[in-house]
Amino acid sequence: MKKRYQVFVSSTYTDLIEQRQAAVEAILTEGHIPAGMELFAASNQSQWEIIKKWIDDSDIYMLILGGRYGSVDPSTGKSYTHLEYEYAKKLGKPSFCIVMDETLLPNLAVKDIERDNPELLQGFRQEVTNNMVEFFKNSTELQNAVFKSLRYIEKNFENELVGWIRADGTQIAPCNEPAPRTPKLELKINKGEDITLKTLPCNQTVVRHHLITEIPEYLQDFLSQKMVDEYNDKVGSINYDEYDALKTELHKHTHESLPLVIDLANIGSCLAEKTKVIIEFPDIVSVKEDEDINTLIADWNYKLEQVENIKNPIDLAYEKYERSKRSYPGSVISSLDILNSSVMDVFKTVKAPNMVVNESMHVLKKIPNPNFLHYTEGNKIVINLKELMHEECVRIEDYSLIPKKDGEGVIKIALHCKEYSRSERFEVAIRVLSEI
Repeated sequence: MKKRYQVFVSSTYTDLIEQRQAAVEAILTEGHIPAGMELFAASNQSQWEIIKKWIDDSDIYMLILGGRYGSVDPSTGKSYTHLEYEYAKKLGKPSFCIVMDETLLPNLAVKDIERDNPELLQGFRQEVTNNMVEFFKNSTELQNAVFKSLRYIEKNFENELVGWIRADGTQIAPCNEPAPRTPKLELKINKGEDITLKTLPCNQTVVRHHLITEIPEYLQDFLSQKMVDEYNDKVGSINYDEYDALKTELHKHTHESLPLVIDLANIGSCLAEKTKVIIEFPDIVSVKEDEDINTLIADWNYKLEQVENIKNPIDLAYEKYERSKRSYPGSVISSLDILNSSVMDVFKTVKAPNMVVNESMHVLKKIPNPNFLHYTEGNKIVINLKELMHEECVRIEDYSLIPKKDGEGVIKIALHCKEYSRSERFEVAIRVLSEI
């Protein structure tokens, strides 16, 4: 018997009444159940809590996007239509979006044009159209898009849709049989909270060394030309573009990184076998293992110190000159007292001596556990788990995000195990903001 699915219709309201009615008629024609704001009854609950409950209870989410952004929720700065879209994505609801053709937008009535938040509408439209959408110019095209999208979802998501079936006496009896035992994977990043990284002003002190072109006469007895030549060779070989870039990267990794807490749970009723999780991050951030970050920070600090700790022999000679006036005037200081006899190449890739022990520890920590592996692959985290008992949860705290540029994006997550017929996919919003 054909299932009837509940379809949540999301859109702004007053400007799209005709289009909503056309969509509702198309949903009913396909034998399904439309749901939307027209059905909301008065309640003591907040508007957003009621909306979320309707989306939770619906099988399919549908968005109609026109020329308005809609009423904005003060706490988030986003319209309710935008929040509905993100919430359905977060739940992994089968969904489809039907967008008004942009050629119609200039001809809309004044009341149907977004005047308060045009930039928010443009950003939302861009976010939606980055995925597969259907465009419409009239109600007929809109209804055809509804028919096409519903049939596609029915065909490809049948196992994930619950729906409604008319019951009779012959169908009620089997309901007394126990439901099949299945695993249900759930993944949360940072406890499901909004993921926001902030870029901070980089106020670090930078060093610039200058070549010595002249030695004051009163200091000539306190340093040699060889010492000056060695110093000039050393500072002349410094690549300050590389130095500044290392300073910036060090700042990002030490002050702007966001540690990740990844919780993977099986909330189903049986064991999940051969579980694989792929977490793909957008290009506004990069994901790295914490051990790799610590190694990079130690290496960068070491390289930066080779520049910042270079002593100007003029300054050292002046100190000797001052001491000589107080203690033993006239004595000549050996160049060995002022500079090391060997000149270290700046930015030569050398580990600090105290890194040897840590490096050995790093190797020990990397011994793989064949039953539970996780690693980075490009800008993704991949998790492989041989078995995950029901009601069991594993936590991973070995990775951090580094901001690359300001913007908004989504983290794409795919969950799969042996018992799933297809991967479960959903998205988590992420943004990078500048803090001035």
